[in-house]
Amino acid sequence: MFLLVNRCWLIVLVMNFYFSQEYQALAQRPPTGGAAPIEDDGINPAVYIAGGVVIGAATYLYIKSRSPKIPVASHLPDYLRSHQIMPNPDAIELMYALNPSLNNIEVIRSNKKLNLPAFPKLEQNAAPDPSMEEGSGLAEDLRAQIDQLERSKAGFEQMNSQNTNPAGDLIMAKVPAIIQKVETELNSIEAQFESSNAVTLLLVRDLVVAFNQTLQEVTSMGKANPSQINLMQGIADTLSELLSETEILTLAQAQERMLALADPEFQGTPLLFPGSGSNASDFYSDLFPTPSPIETYAPGNTMDFAFAVYMYSEDGKLITEGPEVQGKFIVRYVLPALKDFENAYHTIRTPATYAVAAFPPAKMYFVVEDLNGERMKVQYPTIDFREEFTKPQLYNEEKLIVVPLRINQ
Repeated sequence: MFLLVNRCWLIVLVMNFYFSQEYQALAQRPPTGGAAPIEDDGINPAVYIAGGVVIGAATYLYIKSRSPKIPVASHLPDYLRSHQIMPNPDAIELMYALNPSLNNIEVIRSNKKLNLPAFPKLEQNAAPDPSMEEGSGLAEDLRAQIDQLERSKAGFEQMNSQNTNPAGDLIMAKVPAIIQKVETELNSIEAQFESSNAVTLLLVRDLVVAFNQTLQEVTSMGKANPSQINLMQGIADTLSELLSETEILTLAQAQERMLALADPEFQGTPLLFPGSGSNASDFYSDLFPTPSPIETYAPGNTMDFAFAVYMYSEDGKLITEGPEVQGKFIVRYVLPALKDFENAYHTIRTPATYAVAAFPPAKMYFVVEDLNGERMKVQYPTIDFREEFTKPQLYNEEKLIVVPLRINQ
């Protein structure tokens, strides 16, 4: 009996001690953590046990369940995607500016919450640029440009046949092979123009127009200079990349969607199927054969992006919203190979922030102008959209994807 009473008094004393410590901790703890990001450490309450007896639920020993550490460089892109922001170089730079501690570390907890750019509220029902919806007219226009290519080729061949020393002109000798490459790429999709998405048709037409113009210049001069050859080769390479990679990434995107639906935890890791000895891509290649050009260039093979302009003031203040950047700038784009062709640029009709447009998996070159037509300096004008099509499961498909663009006046 004596031992039982002592044990009870011991329990009461211990409980009083922990209650007093808990109240002191609450009195010392500030009511808010301020504007700093909050780390979700997965804190779980555990009941403290003394002498084998539970002493009360009011006193806790907090045990932090640590999330795994991962490299910052690989974490930031997917973190931005999970918040509907494309991780282009401007976006990555913003994250380092808003989270200075990232500059001094190489790894980070996977559940660490970070400060995000304070862009204006985005109307998610904003439609892409309506100029992209004229698919049938673009198909007819592109066919006309291909017919013009045949005439341009015939004119070049006639001129070249009259060259007294064609073998000695090493620069001119490269032109026929480049023409052949362009024709091969165009022949691969010509029958499917009507079913191709409007954006791809628009970009292909731009390439053929520029190629025709350059080939005609070479023919009229009777010779080609290195810059013209480089341009023609760049157009041919861009055309091949645009068409072939659009097909490959479209198939990859479909496979990723299927895998994500089958397994929500799938994050692009190859899966092995029992008895098959093959990975997921092999499995789906058998299950879903390579699509025909009609399926590959369907209208849905684009993603909608909303461009947000930001800048720094003269005193170094970051400006992502407000009258300095909203509704004051026009965004224009072109394929990188044609950045010196002013007529090849396309203007997004809605001003930034937000200028909304749809793009296929391709590289694009952007310029930003104020409402008076004065061109701003864009820090990273070339943006590669291809990787976004390989990770659709990280985005909310019903929302627009924000693309930050830093400008300097």
